Formats: sequence, C-alpha cells, structure tokens
Amino acid sequence: MNRLGIIAIGYNRTGSMRRLLEALSAADYGGDCVTLIISIDHSGNDDVYELAEGFVWPHGEKAVEYQSVNLGLRKHIIKCGSYMEQYDLDAVAVFEDDILPAKGFYNYMKQTVDYYYDDEKVAGISLYTHLWNYQKNLPFDPVKGRYDVYFMNMAQSWGQVWLRNRWKEFMAWYEENKDRPMSDDVPATVRKWPESSWLKYHIAYCIEEKKVFVYPYTSFSTCFADEGVHTLDHTSIYQVPMNMGCGERFNLIPASEGDVFYDAFFEYAGLGRYLSVDEEDLCVSIYGARENTGKRRYLLSKKDLPYKVMRSFALECRPHEMNVILGIEGDQIKLYDTSVTDDTSKERELVDNSYYFRFNRSGKWMIEYAVRQKMRTLFKGGRN
Repeated sequence: MNRLGIIAIGYNRTGSMRRLLEALSAADYGGDCVTLIISIDHSGNDDVYELAEGFVWPHGEKAVEYQSVNLGLRKHIIKCGSYMEQYDLDAVAVFEDDILPAKGFYNYMKQTVDYYYDDEKVAGISLYTHLWNYQKNLPFDPVKGRYDVYFMNMAQSWGQVWLRNRWKEFMAWYEENKDRPMSDDVPATVRKWPESSWLKYHIAYCIEEKKVFVYPYTSFSTCFADEGVHTLDHTSIYQVPMNMGCGERFNLIPASEGDVFYDAFFEYAGLGRYLSVDEEDLCVSIYGARENTGKRRYLLSKKDLPYKVMRSFALECRPHEMNVILGIEGDQIKLYDTSVTDDTSKERELVDNSYYFRFNRSGKWMIEYAVRQKMRTLFKGGRN
C-alpha cells in the first residue's frame, strides 16, 4: 500500500494558509493516517509560522518545515519534493496557500496513485481541471471520453500529486537542463515566465520527455489566485466547480491507452485520423498559441494563410475540435497544405466568428475579461 502525504506551502499570507489548513482538516481521509507537512518560506513575518505550529492535525503526523532564509518560489517548491524522501512518502498532494482542496480529493488521489504509480508515461496527477486556456485567455473544454480522466502533455500547480519515483526522474532532468534555454516546443507564454517559476521546468520536462499529467473531468481543487508577491490582483478567473463527492469509484485507463489527450498548447491530439493525414505530419493550432509549426506539412488553424486549403470546418460545436471530429463543414477552421502556396489569401485572424463563439459559450463577461487581459498584465512576473 502506498504511503501518502500532503504538503501545504506558504510564505506570508496568513489568511490564505488558514483557509487551506481548515479545508485540509475537513477533508475525508477514509480513516487513513496521512502525514501533513507545512512548508513555509522565510518572509521575516512569523504569523504564518505561528499558525502552522498551533494548527491541530487530527489525521496523523504533522511536521512544520520553516526555511531559515528566503529561498524564493522555485527553490522552495523544488525543496518540497525532497520531503517525499525525508518522510518516506510514496506520493504527496501539493497545495500552495491560495489553492482550496475539495472534501473528497484524497479518495481521487488514493485511487489514481495506486493506478498510475508504475505508469512510466505519467509525470504526475492533477487535482485541478482547466476551464480556461491561460495562454490565449479563452475558455477551454476538454472532449469527454469514456473514462473519468484525460491526459495533457503539461504539468500544472493548482493542486497536484507528485509520485516519488517520477519526481526523481524529473529532478534528474532538472539538474541537467535548468541552465539551458528552453526549446520553442515549449509555449511562448510559459517560456516568458520569470526565473522564479518552477512550473515552467516541469512543463518543459513533460514536453521533452513525452510525459503526461492525469487530469480529472471534475476538479478536486480550485484556485483563488490571492494577491501576493507574484500576483498583482486577486481574480476569480481560475475558480472552477469542484467535485464534492467522497466515495466515488473512478473509471481509469493507462496513459498509453487513453482516448483523450491534449498537448501543452491546449490542442487536442489525435485529429489526424479525422483528417486522413499522418498525425506526425499535422500541426494543430486552433487556439493560435503555437508559434513553431516545425516541418509538418499540414496545419489546422483559424487564420487565413497563404496556403492551399484542403478542408474547412465550422466554429459551432463545443469544444471547437468537435467540428473537426464530427466533420461539420464551414470556413472558420482550415486544414492547410503548407507545401502549396496560395497567394489569394492574406494572413489575418477571423476575429468576428471567434468572438461570437466565445460569447455563446461563456457569456459577455468572459469576452470583456479577455479584452482587458490584452491591455494589462495580470501577473507581476508569474506565480508558478
């Protein structure tokens, strides 16, 4: 049986840490003994440390790790990974202080750790599910498959589970690659995150080593994005509905056999079979965040480009890749053969249709938010 623990990470936000610890205490652990590690970076303010020391943990061992000097976000999070060895834990659920876990997160954690611990393709397990593509400030809906999970070639930090064996592999890669520039296979948004970001390295690792994270369709954590050192303004844009059940049995599938995959650009992987083209020769950029199309011959995009159009699809069904999967004809999403030039079209993005699509899906407020995001910077320098 795997030995499981929890890491709660804080710095100087006493209210945020109190909210997290109270939610963790109220969660359902099915009678298991679970180790809680509260790791606090040095800030010169003892309030969070005193809160952690006085907090009563009724579900097992509690330990407080207080850093004597300020490590900064990246070094602090990386150090937290070493607690699995220090406390002899096979897996840990990791929460920064502005994340809130669902009451039943442990049940999901326990089942997925048991199932995926030895799956070499899996780099980690997400408790959070994305409903917002942060790279393009657009809604994101994953295609619903036959199972209770899907897979993304992308790590995330708003509630996740680290597996001890896979973390060791990531750390070996990190030590070898942390000082070199990231390839343009990593999304530009991620590459631009500051050096204080640890998550961009975990994402780059997944991309370069062809690893995936397991994602639930219904989230077991949510993100408050509280104002702090790395977040300019509090925002609720990353809040998602949570699964509040506690005893559910999950229908899981090995990563190598999964039926729904997304890449690090939030693009559905596997559209080649619906387009009758080789998957290895297809670049999908419906959201438009992918800058590097490589040497792939075919490109699927909403942009008007100077190439031969092989097929075109509507922007009606949701999620947008369903228009391709179901063969809904239109002129918003185009499959190009980039080996054949067609100068009758100038490069431009079909903004009008895209905005109607966003409006119908998510309401006027999301459109307005996306526009505002173009005019201001939400993050001082990245919080991950």
